[in-house]
Amino acid sequence: MKSILFNLLIGVLLCTVSFGVVEKFSVRYPVESKSLFKLDRHLDNVEYGQLKVGSFSFKNNTTDGFEVVLSSLNGSELKPTDYSDGATGIPYSVSLTPLTSVLDNNVQQNLEPNLTIPGYAVQVIYLIDLPTQSSYGKYDIVVNIGDETQTTMDLAGRYHDTLELIYRDI
Repeated sequence: MKSILFNLLIGVLLCTVSFGVVEKFSVRYPVESKSLFKLDRHLDNVEYGQLKVGSFSFKNNTTDGFEVVLSSLNGSELKPTDYSDGATGIPYSVSLTPLTSVLDNNVQQNLEPNLTIPGYAVQVIYLIDLPTQSSYGKYDIVVNIGDETQTTMDLAGRYHDTLELIYRDI
């Protein structure tokens, strides 16, 4: 009985030595997808000059990228809600001020978008090619109303426009 077990053990060892031992390794590097966007509103009522109306931040590490677009419902004009007293619109422009940002080389910024076409979305942060690294940033949204409109803004009336900021994970 011992010789049978001994022969079996020798056979197993010889097979192991003859054929070798096969080991498999798994190499993994899991990275969770992050596509985050946050918007903070600062004020709704404006005066002439430069006014920070909000800020936004984003982080994206997806391999197909992202974009941020901005549009103005009234085409960069504060329109009166009532025209009966002869009120006219008040033009303005929008600019983005980067506070912090680390952007992929393929990310472009349009920090002074032309929003004069009502409702037309303009890319303000976008990719021109596939990304090679993650990107993040925080930006202030600034409404610029020129000093020349100060007299118009002193006239009675209610004026409004809506800015729409959209973050898209592509």
